[in-house]
Amino acid sequence: MAESISLHAQAHAPSGEVMPKRLFFLDFIRAISVLMIILYHFDLQILAQSPSANTVPGLVVFRQAIGDLGVTLFIMISGVALMTSTSARFSAIEFYKKRFLGIFPSYWIAYLAVGTALFVLRGGWVGDNDHWKIFLTVTGFDGLTLYRLPNYYLIGEWFIGFILCMYAMFPVLRRGVIERPLVTWAIVAVVFFVLHRNYDQLFVLNENRNPLVRLPEFLFGLCFIRYVMRVDRYAFGISIAALVLFAFWYPPVPIQLYGILLGIAVFCALAFIAEHVVFPVAVVKFVGSLAKYSFLAFLVHHQIIYVLLPRFNAAALTHTEVYVLFALVILLSFAVAVALHKPVEQFTNVLRRLIFVKDDARIVKASVTGFSWWMGLLGIAMFASTLYGVAHFYSPCSMAG
Repeated sequence: MAESISLHAQAHAPSGEVMPKRLFFLDFIRAISVLMIILYHFDLQILAQSPSANTVPGLVVFRQAIGDLGVTLFIMISGVALMTSTSARFSAIEFYKKRFLGIFPSYWIAYLAVGTALFVLRGGWVGDNDHWKIFLTVTGFDGLTLYRLPNYYLIGEWFIGFILCMYAMFPVLRRGVIERPLVTWAIVAVVFFVLHRNYDQLFVLNENRNPLVRLPEFLFGLCFIRYVMRVDRYAFGISIAALVLFAFWYPPVPIQLYGILLGIAVFCALAFIAEHVVFPVAVVKFVGSLAKYSFLAFLVHHQIIYVLLPRFNAAALTHTEVYVLFALVILLSFAVAVALHKPVEQFTNVLRRLIFVKDDARIVKASVTGFSWWMGLLGIAMFASTLYGVAHFYSPCSMAG
């Protein structure tokens, strides 16, 4: 298939060179991961309403919550996508501009749509009288800081702020992957093990939500095309062997490390299947459509679950009815995503014309460049607060340690 040819061409391209063609295996894994996350939240809500209720099987796979595995795949996908969308002539400023357009138009419009719908349904807006907290929502960090204080959080959970921190670190990690991959991996491994062993003394943020702890997953995604796909058959064989082993044996390692190993094995296996199995054209198009709307569906699915499921008596639902309800949640999540896609696209185009201005618009261009620098510095500052706890109240660091 054409996408497979493109992927292997990327894997053997000259250093720093990439091809813009969309890769099917990324769509394939992205679609699977978002369905995993929706399933996880659906089953949790069902069980919260009635611990004895029927659920859709698969809440735990290979001794790990399916939602955690889905997020791991999401993080790896982000790394692969970033590396395949940048060229040898990399500019951090241009990168931050593109990431801004890739995240915030969807996030802001989805937030307004969900907030308006909930306002109509519930007769009130989420949040309190501390209106300054809307800044956390505008910047995408409301979900990540929710453990510290109530705010105007509605969508995106902790993942939006988390991935923004990853984006802030990308230019440095990218250079490390290209120029000093072994040194970069060694540094990330040391950071991971030191932080994990001393986590409770350093942080109050949930370990699963800390960008520093999850750097190995992101770094694997950055390395995937350049290094792993060169030996894809060996990687597939090792991954299948690992999954067979994990099905019967839990290695004596911390759950955080086990999640990384399991995620790598699943990612390699799914990527190989997507690249070497010839799917019907209709399946390829369907998977592409799921992937296209997956981010918006991810943003809104949680609130759809919260609104829809309490209308049913979870304890009385049969297995078949639970399946139907789950299918309805997926259908509504993607239907809302499709409905929001056009306004998001139009808003993105407006912002793109402002951000990527012509060379003769010097004042505007200078302003936009300055704004991009500030956005980059904001991301680095959030990262720094995670390391050193400079923001006493909002930092995920434990000041007592």
